[in-house]
Amino acid sequence: MPRKHASIFTLFLLTVFFLLRGVSAQDDVLGLWGTKTGGNIKTLTGHTDEVRSVSFSPDGNIIASGGGSSDETVRLWDTKTGRLLKKLTGHTGVVYSISFSPDGDTIASGGGSSDETVHLWDTKTGRLLKKLTQHTSAVFSVSFSPDGNTIASGSWDNTVRLWDTKTGKHLKTLTGHTDAVHSVSFSPDGRKIASGSWDETVRLWDTKTGKHLKTLTGHTDAVNGVSFSPDGNTIASGSWDNTVRLWEVRAFLTRRPTRSEPQTPSPRRTVAQLQTAEQIAETALASTVLIVVENADGEVVSRGSGFVVGEEMIATNLHVVEDIFAGYVKPVGTDRRHRITGIIAMDTNQDLAVLSVVSIDAPPLRLAYHRKVSVGERVYVAGNPIGFLEGTFSDGLVSGIRDLGVDRQLLQISAPISEGNSGGPVLNRQGEVIGIAVAQLKVGQNLNFAIPVKYLADLLEQVAR
Repeated sequence: MPRKHASIFTLFLLTVFFLLRGVSAQDDVLGLWGTKTGGNIKTLTGHTDEVRSVSFSPDGNIIASGGGSSDETVRLWDTKTGRLLKKLTGHTGVVYSISFSPDGDTIASGGGSSDETVHLWDTKTGRLLKKLTQHTSAVFSVSFSPDGNTIASGSWDNTVRLWDTKTGKHLKTLTGHTDAVHSVSFSPDGRKIASGSWDETVRLWDTKTGKHLKTLTGHTDAVNGVSFSPDGNTIASGSWDNTVRLWEVRAFLTRRPTRSEPQTPSPRRTVAQLQTAEQIAETALASTVLIVVENADGEVVSRGSGFVVGEEMIATNLHVVEDIFAGYVKPVGTDRRHRITGIIAMDTNQDLAVLSVVSIDAPPLRLAYHRKVSVGERVYVAGNPIGFLEGTFSDGLVSGIRDLGVDRQLLQISAPISEGNSGGPVLNRQGEVIGIAVAQLKVGQNLNFAIPVKYLADLLEQVAR
């Protein structure tokens, strides 16, 4: 039997952190360990076969554990006392995976090859709520979405399946892996799912549509674990090739590879830290451009701002370029002109466009689509007021977040926006783009608005596909 397939006879270890404690499973016992001292706090006994999976409840008060082929139970333990609270029976095979819902009220568990189901249990009563039956082989991994409404399950049948938590309805089947899916993980915002497979790849999926976004290659053996970082910027993957690889999620959205480059991002890790206004200005202005739009007679009909979001790609407002016949972009502070070759993506509802330009080599700005924007947060705007005052940089605060209907939102900011600033980047204190300048309300005083960057991130995902 190939080494990767021998895993079903190997102990499945899952380490979970809770304050200063850890939990491990071996043979038919559970061990609680102090992560500072490494000392064994408690040993929990009761399973009659090896323990294949363990998980802490969100509040840390309960541990759930799953037993092997001659046990087939899920057991709940009191973390403080080590007392067995409940024994949940219903699986007819190994319990390979366990996950608590974000509110801790529900447990999902995945069964082995003689079971092939996902069970949902009521944590308080131990009652079996639903049995999800669509997989055709062992369920190695289960995970709740951050809002608790969806469950993802990965199986030896090479698929990831999505389920409605409340109804148990099967929502989608994500296909593409060519071997068992051993791990699944939701991004912190719930918009993406990462899956790790014995086909030696990590795949990234759109939760809402089920579309495959990227395949991450680089491991040379089975991938047994994947996890998103808390800020959603990084995916970690662990493999039988004895490595853990870190992948920068932002690279999927801000850079388009050339034909000669691999179609997957390189493993990288970056941590965005607070910067001074001078540092932010230097970075932002190096990637901000003046956009000049001409009609058929070569007359200038519009001037605006934009910024680099990928290789030969500029983001701006659609209203800046919607009547374009010809035009160019000019990096601020330079005399270089780069011809606009077309609009490669647009969103009429959000007033956004992504332009294709020739031979611009400025670095793309980072997009803070994963960060929550708060009222009172300091922000900075880069752009070209009136279309002539190139490279203007100003600051202000987020004054409000305005909901304008279904999937329509604007950031109200006190940093000034004038005609010509449209399409320029609005940045946070980490130097990341949180919005795209769009309008000023002239009937009031200092009422300026920006489009949240999450809408641009969605548009760039379409380009990446």
